[in-house]
Amino acid sequence: MAKRYYKKKYKSKKRYYTNFNYKIIFIILFFPFVLIFFLIKIVYNLIILIGNNNKSKANKKNEFNINDFGAVSKIDKTDIINVDYYDTEQNNFDYEKIKNDNSKKQKDINKSYEKKSLMTDYEKYFYDILQRNFESIYFIMPQVNLASVVSKIKSFPNQYQNELFRNIDFGIFDKNSMNLLLLIEINDSTHNQSKRKYRDNKVREICRLANIKLITFYTNYPNNENYVVNRVNNELSNIRL
Repeated sequence: MAKRYYKKKYKSKKRYYTNFNYKIIFIILFFPFVLIFFLIKIVYNLIILIGNNNKSKANKKNEFNINDFGAVSKIDKTDIINVDYYDTEQNNFDYEKIKNDNSKKQKDINKSYEKKSLMTDYEKYFYDILQRNFESIYFIMPQVNLASVVSKIKSFPNQYQNELFRNIDFGIFDKNSMNLLLLIEINDSTHNQSKRKYRDNKVREICRLANIKLITFYTNYPNNENYVVNRVNNELSNIRL
């Protein structure tokens, strides 16, 4: 009985040591792969880091900030100086070229905007007619922005949003309440273009939905003073304050 017990115990110990040996062998075989993986990862990160450093150095070589050169006067301190300005013979920057180029840039910027008249000659002709005949009763305003007299309902966010920023040639307002009574558009030949016609239709639709009267005069017609005054009077007489 004892012999059988010791024999069984010996077999279980032998099985334990065998399993333990397999684990040791597995760890020994697997460990180099883990080590290689981490080494590859470290090398990869180092390569990326070195590459980024090289790129930043290359960018610094290609452009220089003028703030680094305090001795330079009368040069815009916000400008970035390209290496094209570097004079290899003088071993310095060609500051005269920098100033000339900056001066040209400033001239181009100055040309980007210019003052213009509020009204064209034809619009001024209409404005004078309206002033002479209606100024004592109504307030005549040129270049009325639709967004200043029309508010958009939030329930319809995409309904002709951009057209609200368009100007209408003239607006006639009640002098006491400053309520808008009538809008007047003067259309020249450019309004015959398909895109302009589409926009004009949208503007008319906005005015219709907002219950604002809009009338249009066309420059290819005589539009003498009597005709203009009579037409405007007729429209104003039909408007309820």
